[in-house]
Amino acid sequence: MVLNKQELISGMLKYNTPERKIEYLEVEIRKGLSQELKKDACVLIAQLYESKKWWGNSAKNYQIAADLAVLIPEKMNLLFKTGELYMMAEDYFSSDDYFRRAMGQASSRERADMQKKIFSMYLSMAQQYESTKNNTKAITIYNRILSLPGYPFSECQKIRDKLIVLYEKIGKPFEANQIRSHIKNQDAMAEKAKQDARQRLEEAKQQKSNDGFYEIDFG
Repeated sequence: MVLNKQELISGMLKYNTPERKIEYLEVEIRKGLSQELKKDACVLIAQLYESKKWWGNSAKNYQIAADLAVLIPEKMNLLFKTGELYMMAEDYFSSDDYFRRAMGQASSRERADMQKKIFSMYLSMAQQYESTKNNTKAITIYNRILSLPGYPFSECQKIRDKLIVLYEKIGKPFEANQIRSHIKNQDAMAEKAKQDARQRLEEAKQQKSNDGFYEIDFG
């Protein structure tokens, strides 16, 4: 019977292929392991699936490991890793769910770091699809990026410019024009906001001037 993580790893390394290693670990889990060792076994299985780019299977095992983890930092990291692997598997509903769960375990600073990492991962994935001419998938990811809360406004403008080009490449000028109209409306709203701000400033200056006039002592 396996008693610790080192024994578990040693037993796994007796086998040459990822498939045989996974089989060994699954047999050990069925034999009955402690909660901690079962978590470790699931992480090892997830890593083996990840090495073969079997993203969905990897995500499911990280998910089990996260549920078994007791310490908050470890649970948070495993939840985030689960979200990352579901994202790679293009299961975006599940990835969003696990990213949210990871953030629920995090401090304010950790949440900000996670958010930046999520932005970066999605952007990298979209650029990869774009570089391989997989424009439809690139469009899907770029649209997801625009739906992410907290994504910088200036970067959103760049994403929309990319989407216009991609929609035209796949023969969807209507969608491209919709984005152009959205950008035009955003620009108009931004300009109006600037004008309103200038007007409020002028009104404040005028009010201050008037207040000063009425405070003059004529006596």
